[in-house]
Amino acid sequence: MSESALTRIRSLAEDICVRENCRLYDLEFVGQGRQRVLRIYIDKVDGQEESVSLDDCAKVSNGLSLQLDVEDIIPGDRYNLEVSSPGLDRKLSEPWHFQVVAGRNIRIWLGRNLSDFAVLGEGEETPKRWAKCKRIESVLKEVNDGGISMVVDDKTVSIPFGEIEKAKLVVEFEAPQKPQKNNPRKKTQKKKTKKKR
Repeated sequence: MSESALTRIRSLAEDICVRENCRLYDLEFVGQGRQRVLRIYIDKVDGQEESVSLDDCAKVSNGLSLQLDVEDIIPGDRYNLEVSSPGLDRKLSEPWHFQVVAGRNIRIWLGRNLSDFAVLGEGEETPKRWAKCKRIESVLKEVNDGGISMVVDDKTVSIPFGEIEKAKLVVEFEAPQKPQKNNPRKKTQKKKTKKKR
């Protein structure tokens, strides 16, 4: 699909998301022939505590499907339209994606070894292991126009967006707490009844 068609689809999806009190997170068009899929990922607007519901997805899907049929943007054979939330381990590709998750753990994959471009403070030496470091998992400290800052091996390093091949949010689950017993010494006793002969 052409870039102009994708740009038009993105514009339509953004308008419909705003109407449904959501925002467009990302989109992708994959597959070939009759296996083509247009995937739309939607999220709630900043400040809203609730997450995207099935009803939100259905409303955006119906609205976008109607617009795409009217404008006939996608040429060729049939395709499937899928609308969903970005998920807990969401992909991070736009600068604002990183801004939303600042302060949380992320995982990034680099196109080059970290030592090839890492800029440290005056007098700081680049750790040897960075010569073979292309994957980092750490807290996202800061986001600016050019890239992000993360702490790697106790050193704050700036990483330009252009060096990041792939990034995603790391899902963190709290360990379940064991239920506390009121009196651990107290045993449950079962009453036994004698069978009559």
